[in-house]
Amino acid sequence: HQVPVSNARGNEAHRKILEDWMRSYEPEKLFDKSGHLLPELAALAPTGSKRMGATPYANGGLLKRDLVLPDWKSLALDVPRPG
Repeated sequence: HQVPVSNARGNEAHRKILEDWMRSYEPEKLFDKSGHLLPELAALAPTGSKRMGATPYANGGLLKRDLVLPDWKSLALDVPRPG
C-alpha cells in the first residue's frame, strides 16, 4: 500500500484521513494490547521452505547470477522538457 495522503505529519486533515484509513483494518482484532500479532494469526504464516522468501526465484542471497538486462538506451524516450 502507499499512504493515501501526502502530508499526514504536518496537516491535521491529512492525519485524520490516514488514521481513519489505518483504523479501517481493525488492528485491535489483529494485535494484543502490547502490539504483538495474535498467536492464532501468527500460526497461519507458512514456515520453512513454504515461506515466499524461501523460493529460489525470490532469494537472491542463495541464487546469485548476473541479471541480463537490455541496453536501456535503446528503450529510452527523448523528453525535451519536464512534465
